[in-house]
Amino acid sequence: MKKFIKDRILNSKYKDAFLRRFKNRDGLKLLDVGCGNNSPFYVKKQLPLVNYTGIDIGDYNQDKPNLADRYLITTPELFSEEIDKFNNCFDIVISAHNLEHCNHPIKTLESMINATKSGGGIFLSFPCARSVGFPQRKGTLNYYDDPLINLIHRAGMKLLIR
Repeated sequence: MKKFIKDRILNSKYKDAFLRRFKNRDGLKLLDVGCGNNSPFYVKKQLPLVNYTGIDIGDYNQDKPNLADRYLITTPELFSEEIDKFNNCFDIVISAHNLEHCNHPIKTLESMINATKSGGGIFLSFPCARSVGFPQRKGTLNYYDDPLINLIHRAGMKLLIR
């Protein structure tokens, strides 16, 4: 249990540091992929000027005011297709521990990359080497050596934290 709490704190720390890079920049558009757990509230608290779009497959744990400018609920089967509709639309895309729950994680990552404008940034967090002992689902939950990393590199993106 302590390890999970520590990992959640680290994930939040890195996400917050990433978002701070965009503080006080007006006109930015952000896509939050898997926007449950009050993410619209917390992101808009940090970046009140950002135009926030959230997408998820359910309205998970939203007990704070939903400050999203646009909030989309879709199905697991149509998740990546809905993200595809936003080709080259966002300056910032964030996805925190979402890919490992997607029906089509590679397609979802491709869709997120395509939704990001040239010069934009993507924050991704997903299971890493420390998670190899976690229970398995269909496929893998441990992407640290997975084709997803290769997809990020092939897209010409620089991986800052691994």
